[in-house]
Amino acid sequence: MYEDPDEIRIINEATGKTVESLTVNEGGMINYSLEAGAYVNGIRLEAYPSLFGWELSDSLGTVDEDGNVSLKDDGSENATLRVRVGSTVKEIPIIVTEVDTFADISGHWAHDVIEDMADSGIINGIERNKTMLFMPDSNITRIQFAAIIAKALDIDIDKYSNTPLTFTDKDKIQPWAVGYIKAMAALGYMNGRSDDNGKTVYLDPESSITRAEAFTMIARSLKKYTMAELGYSDAADIPEWARTSFAILAAEGIIHGFGDNTIKPNGYTTRAEAAVLINKAFN
Repeated sequence: MYEDPDEIRIINEATGKTVESLTVNEGGMINYSLEAGAYVNGIRLEAYPSLFGWELSDSLGTVDEDGNVSLKDDGSENATLRVRVGSTVKEIPIIVTEVDTFADISGHWAHDVIEDMADSGIINGIERNKTMLFMPDSNITRIQFAAIIAKALDIDIDKYSNTPLTFTDKDKIQPWAVGYIKAMAALGYMNGRSDDNGKTVYLDPESSITRAEAFTMIARSLKKYTMAELGYSDAADIPEWARTSFAILAAEGIIHGFGDNTIKPNGYTTRAEAAVLINKAFN
């Protein structure tokens, strides 16, 4: 046996393949059974397993004298597995790989913003069959949008717990959203809908929020007053009550319109669009 072989190669016993790196998912666990071989001039030497020294840096896991590696991500940075024979050392990087918070956002145009806002606790997902989804291209509801703004602004909703709600359909507000709606209504950021010139006002909590309504909520909570000209080809479709809000968001660079120079004020807002809008407005 050479005291100092030319190289050490590490084999994953489960796959038979040479290992150049090991991975563990963010927050996850994984076990590897590894075999070490010593080589001179590309020829594997006969060597007792006990001649190899195994060492794992940092706190990502453990390795025993037989090359059995147990990894668990505890929030540490990447680590290194070292195998030694004499003065020859083989280093195998251990990489913590990011795992998407939601199963349906990989490759989505809003992926990074959605992940950032999820990490900050501003947005939540929807569980379906034990899988957490974000449903980025589904329309967002009025109460969901209000709740995200309140979280982004770090509003203490408990301060508004005694605020009375006057919406005619207040009993249809889901319990989890009541505190957010009270706060947003008390601050004047969210109004209801009316079909009789304001004589009766309802919230319509589960309906999709329009772009005009979403932009207006953001503009009210921004408390900005600079306005830009609205040169969109469909600017005439913007409701009168929302025109100032559109002008404010345009001036702030929060909205730009679509490639065909429309703004689609009466279209609905998707969950991904809501995340990006709110991130641009308040981040």
